[in-house]
This record gives sequence, structure tokens and C-alpha cells, in this order.
Amino acid sequence: MAQVPSAATQFGLDIWFQISKHCDRDTLRLLSTHQVHSVVRESALPYLFKDLHFKASNLLRPEDRSLTLIPQEYENLLDARADQCCQRFTQLPLSRLAPYVRVWFYDAHFDDDGEPEAAVKSKIDKYNRDMWRFFAANLARYTELTSLSLTKVVIDETAVRSLNTLANLKSLMLFYADITSTINLGSPYIRLIVLEHCLDNFHSGFIIGACATLASLRIQVGKKDYRTLYDVLEHCPVLEELLLTLRDVIERVFEAPAEALSITACPNLTTYLGPAYYAGVIQGRPVRDIDISRCPEDGEMHVEWLKICGSGTVPVEEFSIYGWPTYAIPGLFPVIIENFPHLMALRIVFSPYVLEVYDMEDRENYKKLHYLSVIQDVSTGKYEVPRTLRSLGIFQNRKYKKHRTITIAQVVDRIQSSERFADLDRIMFGYDAENFHVWCIDETDEWSITQYGEENIDGEDGDDSSDEYTDDDYDE
Repeated sequence: MAQVPSAATQFGLDIWFQISKHCDRDTLRLLSTHQVHSVVRESALPYLFKDLHFKASNLLRPEDRSLTLIPQEYENLLDARADQCCQRFTQLPLSRLAPYVRVWFYDAHFDDDGEPEAAVKSKIDKYNRDMWRFFAANLARYTELTSLSLTKVVIDETAVRSLNTLANLKSLMLFYADITSTINLGSPYIRLIVLEHCLDNFHSGFIIGACATLASLRIQVGKKDYRTLYDVLEHCPVLEELLLTLRDVIERVFEAPAEALSITACPNLTTYLGPAYYAGVIQGRPVRDIDISRCPEDGEMHVEWLKICGSGTVPVEEFSIYGWPTYAIPGLFPVIIENFPHLMALRIVFSPYVLEVYDMEDRENYKKLHYLSVIQDVSTGKYEVPRTLRSLGIFQNRKYKKHRTITIAQVVDRIQSSERFADLDRIMFGYDAENFHVWCIDETDEWSITQYGEENIDGEDGDDSSDEYTDDDYDE
């Protein structure tokens, strides 16, 4: 597209804004060139510069491996690329385009497959330092910025001063950054709604000043961080969503912080996503959506620990749990029924049963707890689920073997025709995060299916030589 027809200029700028809004980046680049009418160009520029990405690793390109350059020539090539990028970085915040930027993703991480030469490594480090210095110093010029993501950078006083001037910033994400600043986040201008703090060390003091307006907080913490975590949460009066990632490798059943979160903290909390260790924050709060991202290592022996998830002030509507051992499945469903009788969405991801003793009893359990046996027992009512369910998802985190007598189609058909699942309009079965099927009731009130990954999720053929299932395991 070299030239927009002159007739197109009959449209007003507002119409061209709507057209540009639905264009991809390649088209927006064409519309932003000087070969098109100024009206069209002005409509495209705000969308072209709305969402910007910087990846330091782009200094090294895949095609570089095929270049036949002597070391000095390659270093000169990198210098030229770096100079060009630095020039853009210094020009953009000073231009009239800066107010168009709404989203910035800045990633200083280098992920090079090989070990670069010392001279190349030196240039990479200098490039990273220069680019971040330019960016941090001029960050305040992006006055309309609403979302900012920073990865592998050093956050010093210059960066924080810039951050604290961004009155329109709503979302700030910090990934593996090194915080050296003696100045903390927080000013009369900053009004963050979403803060993601994924660092090797939990810097509570750094973020407390920006917590007053937070609706969503996502942080990485350790078990020993509970006091500093609670200090932050006590400064979050309007927080609705808390997402925690636990750094500690081991988590034991009934293990919890030595102190409880003040009952006055986070009075509006409605969503908790995190480990069992910190699930106590649910107690006494209106939490409707619970996602236990990690089970205690021995939690399957004492399913009673799950009752803490039902200790909020309102009925739980959505519940997900990951990593539940298959052999503990029979004990899970009664606890769900007891604690979440009004549940609308249930998602369970469990690990496969592993033969350990190899006696007849163990092999019998092995057969009964095959993935397809579990979902069949849900469909028949042997494992009862709340009748209020609208969405049901049961997954195994690894691929399973075929069952001799049970198929996915049989189970789904039984569920769709059962009065026990009269309110259900979404079913999800399969394995891992990529191979599963979703059945939904469409606008014609009929069930339709969407497949992700493999077309057949009934399982793979058995192998007599493996420790997994064989056809003999399924004999009735």
C-alpha cells in the first residue's frame, strides 16, 4: 500500500481513527508514512505508538550466526545497531509522539544460546547500561503512560523519581529488577491499580507508599516474609485480588505463618491465588474466587487443611487446585461439597497415580484412579460435585494411557444428559496445559466442542514394559 486513494480523505479524522484502531502493526506503519495523506497518517500514529516493546537481546540477531565477519567487523555492526537504537530512544520522548504511548514493555534480559566473546559481552553490557539510562531519565516524558513492565533493570533514584511523576500509570510490573534506590514508590501523583513485584527479595518498604489505591497485588514471597507481607496488605484498603508465588521449595500440611493477618486488612479481598501456606488470608474476608496454585507436599493425607479455603464471609463461587495427587482424589470431593456448596466453577489438576508397592491392592487402586475412571466417577455421581456448577474442568498434568472400557466421549455424553449437571454449560477435560477439549453451550443452546492440542485425548496405547498402565490393568 503505497498511496491511499484521494477519495479516502473524504472521511473525517474520527472515521480514520476507528479504521486505524483495527489495523495490525504492519498496516499502521504503512499508514504512518509520508506517502499517505496527513489525515490518515495522524489517525494511525497514536495506535502505532500506543504499545511499545524493547528487548535488549534484539541487539544480537539469529541471522548473525550466518555472517562471515571478522571480530572487529561484527563489533562495528553491533555498535551501529546500538547507536541507531540509542538515537531513537533519545528522540522519541522529546517528540510529539511520546504522549501517544500507553504501554511500555522494557526487557533488559539477554538470553543468548552461546557464550559471546569478551569484546561482544562488553558491548552488550554497555548497550544495556546506556539504553536503561536513557529510558529511566526520560520516563517521565511519557505522560499518558498507563502500563509499564520492567525486567532485569537497576531501579535507582532517577528511575523512581520518574515513576513517581506518572499520574496516569495504572499498572506497574517489576520482574527480577535490582532495587538500589533509597527513594520509595509513592507520591501525590501516582495512583497504581495493579502492581506486580516479582523480585528475588521482597522489598516491602519500596512498594508500601503506592498501595493505597491498589486493586490487584501480585508478589513473590517466602515463608519467612509473612510479617513484611502483612505490613504491605495492611496498607491496601481497596485490594480485591491477591496473587502470591512462594519461593520456598517445600510446604507442609497445616503449615502457616506464626501470626494472622489483621482482620481489618484488605476488607474488599475477593480473589486469592497462591499457595496453601498463605491461604489464611481468606479467613474473615469476602473471597469468592480461590486458586490454590500449590498443594502442601503431604496435604493429601490431611484434606482437612482445605477447610481454611471456606472460611471467608461469602460463599466461594470459583475454586481451582493444582498438583493434587490422584490417590487422594476420593477424599477431595467430600471436602469440596462441604465447604463450597454454592460453587459455580471447579477446576482440578492432579498428578498421575504411581505404582510403588506393586501388590494386588496397589494395582487395584492404580486401576480405579486412572484419569478416565476419575472423570467417569464424577459423571456417575460416585464423586459428587455441587449441583450449582456452571463450569467443570478436570485435568491430569501428564499424558495418560487409554482405558479399555471408558472414553472421553462416553463421560461427556453422560454429563451432558444428567440432571445432576443441569446448570453446567462448560466442560474441560484433557492433560497438561496444551492438550484438552472444551465443550460449551453455544448461542443455539447446543453443545459445541473446541479442541486444543491433540485431537484424541482418550490417551496413548499401553506399554507392558513401563510402570504405567497396561491393558491388563483395566480388566473388570
